[in-house]
Amino acid sequence: MTSAHQILLSTVFWMAGCGTKSQDSVDRAADADADADADADADADADDTGSACDTDLGTIEGVVIEDFSWSSDEPGPSPGARVFARQVIGDTPIETIADDSGAFVFQLPEGIWSLTSTTDEDCLTTEPTQIELSACTVEATTLTVDDCYDGRDSG
Repeated sequence: MTSAHQILLSTVFWMAGCGTKSQDSVDRAADADADADADADADADADDTGSACDTDLGTIEGVVIEDFSWSSDEPGPSPGARVFARQVIGDTPIETIADDSGAFVFQLPEGIWSLTSTTDEDCLTTEPTQIELSACTVEATTLTVDDCYDGRDSG
């Protein structure tokens, strides 16, 4: 306890009608307070499990936007886009749906994941996004829907 705290503590005792405390009483009170703080710190350290990870899952979060070369519209979110994650081409993909702002989240096992997306209007991402995911990490990405099956990109 600092001397300012000791003076403050003495003043509080005096103002409360307790009379003045001897320096020895103030020191004992300070020692008790320090011991209590140390005990609280030790308890907190014992409860702290650190940053240990007990799962093999990581998180991929992102947003799907539409950006067509033939369109004069500004790129924007793709609400309801279907987002696919797969580790090996040909594997059955894991799928999620983007929300109204184009946002999506996957919790997946660690590994290298390939992400693509499609829309209800038959538009898609032409280049998959590759993400190396580790356990207990969060990777952020943006998927761009930039082409459509009906050939709209030809102008």
